[in-house]
Amino acid sequence: MITGLRNFVLPLLLLLPGWAHAEPLLDAVFKQLAQGDNHSVNYREHKYLAMLDLPLTQEGHMQWQPPATLIRQQTRPSPQTFTIDHDQITVDNNGQRQQLPLQQLPPLRAFADAMRAVITGDASTLKPHFDIQASGNINHWQLALTPRDKTLQRFINRLEFKGELTRITEILSFETSGDRSEMTLTPR
Repeated sequence: MITGLRNFVLPLLLLLPGWAHAEPLLDAVFKQLAQGDNHSVNYREHKYLAMLDLPLTQEGHMQWQPPATLIRQQTRPSPQTFTIDHDQITVDNNGQRQQLPLQQLPPLRAFADAMRAVITGDASTLKPHFDIQASGNINHWQLALTPRDKTLQRFINRLEFKGELTRITEILSFETSGDRSEMTLTPR
């Protein structure tokens, strides 16, 4: 009975748009990212905050240093450096340095972990913490990450990574407050 049902249902599922190629696309995108060079990029970020009429725009560059260091050097509107090294963040702002453990900042920790995993093409690190949907094709792809953790769900609705071949071109963050961020990445 189960075999007969499987033989009937599986072909129907394969006809649904996106169902048949979603997992192979996801695997192919992460395989490409593992071979890519997203280690040093320029960024331009627009933050849309509910309390402001106009978006905040920030520019600078980001650097990935394996195994677990992300550095974001903001050049505009004011110089700041954010360094995430393993489970610690350091903020350098006008000569003042502040360090905090990432576990005190769940949204930032989720973003950092997701960013590190996507840059390195490590889907196995993401899958326990996020539901991942892949769309597009191998040349122009999009990954939508929805948090599984209840604590994280209070802050983040979804993270999206868009890219072309081995390169991440855009990162979108949608918060539960309605705030969102759109970051465009270009090679450095």
